[in-house]
Amino acid sequence: MYEFAGEGKHFIAYHNTEKIGHEFNGERFVPGERWNWSTKKSPEQFLGGKIWCVSGQSSPRRYLAYGWYEADEIEAMDDGDFPFVICGDVGFAFPKPVCLNDQPWIAGFLKSQSNFSLGMQQIHPDFVRELEELGRSCRDLQLVVPSDDGGKQAPSTPTQQGFQASPEDRKLIESYAVGWAKEHFEEQGFVVEVVGKPFDLRCTRESEFKFVEVKGTVGQLGEVILTKNEVEFARQNRSQMVLFVVHGIQLVDDAIARVAVGGDVFLQDPWVVDEHGELTANQYRYRLQADGMLLVVQYK
Repeated sequence: MYEFAGEGKHFIAYHNTEKIGHEFNGERFVPGERWNWSTKKSPEQFLGGKIWCVSGQSSPRRYLAYGWYEADEIEAMDDGDFPFVICGDVGFAFPKPVCLNDQPWIAGFLKSQSNFSLGMQQIHPDFVRELEELGRSCRDLQLVVPSDDGGKQAPSTPTQQGFQASPEDRKLIESYAVGWAKEHFEEQGFVVEVVGKPFDLRCTRESEFKFVEVKGTVGQLGEVILTKNEVEFARQNRSQMVLFVVHGIQLVDDAIARVAVGGDVFLQDPWVVDEHGELTANQYRYRLQADGMLLVVQYK
């Protein structure tokens, strides 16, 4: 039995992309799964503490924060390099990673952590305050807590794209999703142009280019609406098409305006519209035959 020696403390968990061999993609923060981080350090010191998850990648180094969780259990693993897994059920996940490089305190934070070279380390109280303030200012946070049956509670949402949304809300959702997609491809080194119709983004990187169709929905991943022109363009440019869907978006009224927050991304690249999903007609245009009988009705 381990003691909860980390209560009230905060720790950094750092993912070194080059050393581990792959980018951090948020796989530890999947709804319905326990949050977890592997370590070779004595695990008792982390129990009861808050684990802040950060990755570093590329050169010059870019540091991204993914969220935090409360460590409540330790699992032993048959892994000589990382024999312990620090688990937790409660935490905040950033739907979009937060870049730390532009924060005015990042230099001091790196120095206090020896540039994240020492593995999981306790965070100095000065930087705990900065991280918590960063978390509070990020409207994209979504609390995930255990349900009574041991699973995770998630908002109950429809599964289709905005059938009941007002025109204003649909525009807000679309703008939010396009902004997220634009940021994603810019982070991948693409030059991004917002087009609108018959596709949303043109992304260029040297000789490579992509056409990106972006969809946003308040529902969980299910159906999205495609226009006739969008389908035809996707068929004509199948090798360059990408589908970027932000689902689970929430609309929140704050003191100033209505805003879109949260969500998760589904990315299909390349996207072949007739192979990676099923098209269903929800409307037809019916042309009447010219030789049909004309009926004239007069109302008195």
